[in-house]
Amino acid sequence: MERSVMSGRGSGPGGRGPGPAQRASPAGGPAAGSRSAASPPTPPLSRPSVAAGRLAARGIYRRAASSSRGAGVRSGCGSAAARRCAVGGTATLPRRGMRGIAAIPLGLTPGRRAAADAVTPCTSAVRLARNSPWAVESRRSARCGRCTAARRRVPGSGHHPCAWGAPAPCARNLTMPFNHAQFRYSRRYLEKRDLETSRMFRPLRAWRLFVAGTMLAASTQLAAAQEYTWRIQSNLNAGDPGQVALEDGFANLVTEMSGGRMAFEIYPVGALYPVSDGLEAVGAGVTEMALLTGSYFVGKIGPIATLETGVPGSLRTPMERYNFFYRRGFIDLCREAFAPFGVYYLGPQFSSEWDIMSKKPITSREDFNGLKIRAYGIEAEMFQALGASPVFMGGGEIYTGLATGVIDAARWSSPAGLKNASFQEVAKYVVQPSFMPVPNNFFAVNQAAWDQLPDDLKAIMQEAAIRSSLEYIATAMDRDAAALEEMKAAGVEVSVIPQEEFEAMEGEARKFWQAYAEKDDLSKRGVEMLTQFLTDLGRMDKQD
Repeated sequence: MERSVMSGRGSGPGGRGPGPAQRASPAGGPAAGSRSAASPPTPPLSRPSVAAGRLAARGIYRRAASSSRGAGVRSGCGSAAARRCAVGGTATLPRRGMRGIAAIPLGLTPGRRAAADAVTPCTSAVRLARNSPWAVESRRSARCGRCTAARRRVPGSGHHPCAWGAPAPCARNLTMPFNHAQFRYSRRYLEKRDLETSRMFRPLRAWRLFVAGTMLAASTQLAAAQEYTWRIQSNLNAGDPGQVALEDGFANLVTEMSGGRMAFEIYPVGALYPVSDGLEAVGAGVTEMALLTGSYFVGKIGPIATLETGVPGSLRTPMERYNFFYRRGFIDLCREAFAPFGVYYLGPQFSSEWDIMSKKPITSREDFNGLKIRAYGIEAEMFQALGASPVFMGGGEIYTGLATGVIDAARWSSPAGLKNASFQEVAKYVVQPSFMPVPNNFFAVNQAAWDQLPDDLKAIMQEAAIRSSLEYIATAMDRDAAALEEMKAAGVEVSVIPQEEFEAMEGEARKFWQAYAEKDDLSKRGVEMLTQFLTDLGRMDKQD
């Protein structure tokens, strides 16, 4: 019978007390530490056992043996004992200062070693195989909890006999060689092997889940990262404050906020279609967007288009216009008006004042008599009531019209826009105050193209439309004063209408837009909304 060398605190020769080597075997048979004639023959050396014997013979475990307390322990782990362990497939490795025992079959892998009897290994064994799968479980006990002979020692050896915590007799592990083939296909081994395999591949499974999640997120982002390139035709000339606001405050901002998912190709006024056909062009998808002026399309949409652009005798500041659109809900009324034409009303582009540039001085009401003036919408009606002859033409045609005498004056833009269009070359008078102090263009979007956009891009475009208004007003304010001085240096004069006479003309204009309430339901709702807002501001009485 092969004897395993085991350690126990205070046991064995050289310990604090006498060793139990003189005690008889519990079964009354030969001592567990002696070789009996009835012992089973030594099994042939297996490859793991030979490897274990070689490791022990090289003295790998000799340091632990020599440091243990007790002469019996020191003498039990020599090369001879290691060779005996190799024969039986079992070697016991003592450790110093441990309450438990250590008897580890070196011929087994850590998994097989853990699953041998499905019990908690000894603490000393844990220290020798701390990285084994059962290392954590072994810390729960300082000795073999399942051993029924917990304190018995093998006669003649003075050491605890239990190598695996097996039930009595403990000497079973010392007398019977371990059957590798039988254990390898046992149910307990297979369960332990599956557990160890699961633990081994748990990081790999987590990594696979991570990769799968990353690929799913990437595919989702790829779907969400679809790129859009839209075309926009403006109704302004290159360099105008509104055109600069369209490029920087809207198009570039949307591209930046969307991370490059949306880009725009911007065309100047009249490049793709006449500005008067802009509503049909956007609705048909000729361009996905356009910067238009609502009052261009009064004959198609109705008087509500004039109210959208702005009317004389009403609002005076950009913040009033902002509150009217976004706080009072006028923008929803505009979307309802343009929807039948396949156009989504994205939002207004508020601008600075729109002034009149004239070839003749205008300082009173009489100066409008017989004046050929470029105007449209309610302004055309007002100027016609004052005795003028309104003429409609696109912004790109104004310079030629002034130069050739087709028109005598034109209501166009603020001083910065007038100078940018070089109107000072063909007209020498700027008329103030402005009849349109806070007008606006608007962003027209093809409805089908709008419906295809994801919600985040829609939100970005709506916010960019508001930002464009601020850019338009701020740019004009920065440029207007300097532009007016430059035009004065070029011979331009400022014609001022007296305030009393100007307010009287505004009162007449107010009657025109109040009459819109009789035209259709949308115009009626718009007039009521504007009247209520002016009443809240203290500009009108409820009887007006």
